[in-house]
Amino acid sequence: MSQRDELLLIACVHVDRLWDGWDDDALVFDTSGGIFADTYRVHEVAHAELRRQVTAAGRDPDLVKVLPGIAPVIGGTEAEARTLAAELEELIVPEYALAQLSGMLGIDLTGLPRPASSYAAPTLVPA
Repeated sequence: MSQRDELLLIACVHVDRLWDGWDDDALVFDTSGGIFADTYRVHEVAHAELRRQVTAAGRDPDLVKVLPGIAPVIGGTEAEARTLAAELEELIVPEYALAQLSGMLGIDLTGLPRPASSYAAPTLVPA
C-alpha cells in the first residue's frame, strides 16, 4: 500500500468515527433558539492516532484538546459563498455560542466583555 493510500485510509477511519459520534437524532436545527444539535447526542471521539503521536513526543495525551477550528463556507462563486456566510452568521445566538465554547474549554467565558461588532470575514481562498 502506498503512503498516499495509507493516509487516505487513516482519514476515512477518522471521518467514520466522527460520523459515528453523532446519534441519528442529534441534529435539532432550531434556528430561533440558535441550536444546531443536541450536545447530549454528540459524543466525544477518541483520537487514538493523535494520542499515540502525542505520547511518542513525550506529552500527556490527556492534556491535548482537539478543537474544530475551521468552518469553510463554499459556494459556486465567491459572491454565493459570502452570501451564505452572512446568512450563517445571522443564525448565531452569541449567548448560546459563548456557553458552548465555555463548555468545550472548561472555562466560564460568559462574564467576559464582548466586542461591539463582529470580526471581519477572512479572505476567501480560491479553489
